[in-house]
Formats: sequence, structure tokens, C-alpha cells
Amino acid sequence: MGVVKMKFILSMIMCTSVYNMCLEPFPMTTKYSSHYECMIAGYEESIKKAKEVGPEEINKYGTIIKFFCLQEKPQEEKIILPQPKPKIKTSI
Repeated sequence: MGVVKMKFILSMIMCTSVYNMCLEPFPMTTKYSSHYECMIAGYEESIKKAKEVGPEEINKYGTIIKFFCLQEKPQEEKIILPQPKPKIKTSI
């Protein structure tokens, strides 16, 4: 029996309240080992993106940055063992 490791994926969504629309969710590449870590990263990434976009664009388009964390389907770590060596038939 293997060890089950749960990972969480952070997805970001950029929206505009002026045009009432959102871009498709963008899954980030980093995987987190807990929902808490993913949530904290979501807030940090949101702030980083807001600063990158800047106040002028955010105010102009009423930009909203949303995020969510989804748990990956659990996968078992499998230990791979070598196949047994074939038996050699010897005749005496």
C-alpha cells in the first residue's frame, strides 16, 4: 500500500467590473501541500498581480482578481520493484 499525498492547485481569475466579464481561470504551476498554503499563496499572488497591473488600469477597468484552490485527485506513490529474474533451465 502506498502513501497518499494530497496537493492543491491555485487558479487565478482576472475580471473587469466595468464590462462584467472574466478571463478563464489560470492554474498556477506550483502545487501546495495544504489548502492553507494554497490560500495564502492566492492572496500573495493577487497582490503581486494588482501591483503589476497598476492603479491606473485597475481603476479604469474595475479589475477584480479572484482565486480558488482545488485539491488534486489523490495519487498513491507506487514503489516499483524489478521483475524477478527468469529461471535458467539446466540439463544434467
